[in-house]
Amino acid sequence: MNLELTTKLLSENPLFSQLGEDELAEIITFSRTRSVDKEQVIFHKWDESGQLFVLLKGRIQISSVSDTGKEIILNLVEPVEIFGEISLFDEMERTATAMTLDDSELLVISRQDFIPYLERNPRIAIKMLDALSQLLRQTNILIEDVLFRNLANRLAKKIISLAGEHGEDLSDGTTRIKLALSHTQLGNMINSSRESVCRQLRAWENEEIISMDHGHILVRNFDHLKLLYSS
Repeated sequence: MNLELTTKLLSENPLFSQLGEDELAEIITFSRTRSVDKEQVIFHKWDESGQLFVLLKGRIQISSVSDTGKEIILNLVEPVEIFGEISLFDEMERTATAMTLDDSELLVISRQDFIPYLERNPRIAIKMLDALSQLLRQTNILIEDVLFRNLANRLAKKIISLAGEHGEDLSDGTTRIKLALSHTQLGNMINSSRESVCRQLRAWENEEIISMDHGHILVRNFDHLKLLYSS
């Protein structure tokens, strides 16, 4: 990926959006790009850390696996978003595993270069604190959902969220979620089994709340899903 396009993509990240071209160019001078094939692990949970990543192209799944083998998907990273930022500051092991879902290209920024940069640019450090706060907030919401919401509530909420982030409106009035997700992936997003997700989706298909198209969810009745989420 050429320098001009990398600079443009970096400027679209909220963390760096207020920087000028010279400041963005400085970040790129101490960064490197890395191409990773589909379904490859970028780092494992408990790996040593020291790098921040900006996704330039592709899609990344952030997940964690328990000692019993239970997986939960914590986040799906889209282009221009950052990941791996938690361990950048405390130098402790990675708290999750990052794996590519598509052929991807990353901008890799090392701790030894980025921390001095933050010291020279405190407004970026403040934005980084905001990004970390958002991660903590998302984790708290995930815990509350698992503890206090049933499967239908959690799945309805996740579908609404995915439609908001990745939906496209079709001519027939439905909204198609552009991400193709398996029942296992959906279950891992809401801490539920593949079988339970499959049964719930099938029930909603019968009620014409949603329909399925080769792994893509088409939302036909947002009002019903919102009612389920709020109940």
